[in-house]
Amino acid sequence: MRVFSTPRALGTFLAPAVLFAVACGGASAPAPAPAPADDRPRLDGVLVWDVPLDEASDDVRFVWESAQRVLAEAGPESPTDLSLDDYTEWMHANWSPWLESRVTVLQELRERFTALAEAGSRERIFAAVVAAYVYDDFAKRIEAMPVPIEVQGEPDLVAAFAEQLRAQAAPAWRRARESFSQCVEWAPDAPPELAGWGEACARRLAETPDVVVAPPPPREIAWPTECTTHPEGTRPGTSERSPTARRRVALLTQGNRRLTQAEMDRVVDAVHAHLRRTHRDLRLLPMREVRAARALSAGRRASRRLECARAPSTTALLTARHADLVTAWVSAACYADPGAARTCRLSVSLGQKDDGSFFSLNATLEDDSFDVDDWLAVVPGLDEEAILASLLGTLSGASDGRAVHLRFVTTLGAWGDASAAAALEAAEVALATCRDVGDVPPSDLPVVLEIAPDGGVADIDIPLRDGATERIACVTNVFEDLELPPGEGPRRLTMTVEFRPDRSSSLPFRAVEARLHHAAIDAPQALSDPFLRDALTRCYAGNPDVHGAVTSHRATLTVDRSGAVTGVALEGMTTPLGVDEDLDACISGALRTARFACTPDGSEVEVEAVFCVGGR
Repeated sequence: MRVFSTPRALGTFLAPAVLFAVACGGASAPAPAPAPADDRPRLDGVLVWDVPLDEASDDVRFVWESAQRVLAEAGPESPTDLSLDDYTEWMHANWSPWLESRVTVLQELRERFTALAEAGSRERIFAAVVAAYVYDDFAKRIEAMPVPIEVQGEPDLVAAFAEQLRAQAAPAWRRARESFSQCVEWAPDAPPELAGWGEACARRLAETPDVVVAPPPPREIAWPTECTTHPEGTRPGTSERSPTARRRVALLTQGNRRLTQAEMDRVVDAVHAHLRRTHRDLRLLPMREVRAARALSAGRRASRRLECARAPSTTALLTARHADLVTAWVSAACYADPGAARTCRLSVSLGQKDDGSFFSLNATLEDDSFDVDDWLAVVPGLDEEAILASLLGTLSGASDGRAVHLRFVTTLGAWGDASAAAALEAAEVALATCRDVGDVPPSDLPVVLEIAPDGGVADIDIPLRDGATERIACVTNVFEDLELPPGEGPRRLTMTVEFRPDRSSSLPFRAVEARLHHAAIDAPQALSDPFLRDALTRCYAGNPDVHGAVTSHRATLTVDRSGAVTGVALEGMTTPLGVDEDLDACISGALRTARFACTPDGSEVEVEAVFCVGGR
């Protein structure tokens, strides 16, 4: 088609039409209807949504309108002639407000991105492309921050400054890479007019920095002797003692992410019988005694018609009866070892041998399974083969502010393309209300869900936890309302519910018992790391970064027969300058909330402990 752009050419083109109209009696030809405006969203001139925007969902329109504002926004003015003093003022007055508003918008957008990614192929590619552009823009703006005058003339300082900015932008770069990668993956299923984004996203992915920021090494702290050594010498834990010295051995369970507690009990019974045949030198406790202690520790323990402040742990109850108890842990779990296929292994950890080496029996399943019979079948094959691969699984990253995080989520059975992600994200929000239920510090809870064909939860299995009955009931109520995609055949969903504290703590600390206490009151559980970390974080909150040395305290707690703390005497052994004088009062008040188990003979006892906080 020829296109005429000059008036002369346009006149030449129109003349025959005018003559034709005159020859036909002067009738004028109707003017052609104007072409409808194409308001379909585009990025870099390329369609990112291929149907009229007014036919799109609210989520699509919200994302597009927000993204347009974000990408078109000029951002804070970035002068290039700032001194260090002016730079600090500029940061507070200009950069910080803009950064906070941008983060707020990105948080809102992320929720919509997640919803669109599950809506359909058109919505998925749209969400991936827009998210990639938005995060890419955010990262580039961070790295484009001005450099103070004092730094500009020093190449080494400029490079160090740029490295810091790159580290600050790392989370945004990661999001951009994830989104470009999803775009490449989802493009083949996109509508024809949008499928070309696959190649474009692949090019942008190759250009996007893959930033890996190494965490700073932990600072070495010169801990005083009283913070690291028990006055009576080093005492091994029940898992570190040798089982070969005719000590009693209790088989307990841990690390189960496949089987229910009832199924795991069947496996432990089979392991117990196997060990009695193959390792006659082990003095195994009867399983009825172990399970009686487990049942007793599951809730409030009544002792001489007295309601205890806290139920003792299973280990404490057994140790009170058998002073040299060895705890052996039976686990049935599958792991995705780096660089290898998924490995499923039944393991029995029996502590340490007399020579210091670990005593462990293992058997491997050929296939990933949640059928208890498959796990029972490998019990006869337990032996001391060396385990070279890491069995730690995937460690969680830094806290992102959520009160609850669902880790090690695994779908078992015939799920097909169905996803549980959306339902579990909603469950995380609801589970946050369970964190502070009850009066014991929250600990991680392994959960096994049996899924019905209609997507409902048919059964919930959560192993009993010492003193956590109320929290487990709360978690159970949340999972009962879970709505998952329907499916055929037996299906199972397993995970670990990780409860996170209110605040992150950078305070390193140590705590040791100042003298041996009767195992039945369970002092290590009452003064657990989570309990002390929370107390110290709250009490030191008013003293940020003022002490460069170790602060140490010796505490004597008076515990009544119910396990409640009725008095605290605190002695500041080392108190650097700058520490708030009200610190002792805060720590004493926090320690009063500790909950011990009932004292064994119904009398009042004193618990002594030393704990230390490392200088930052």
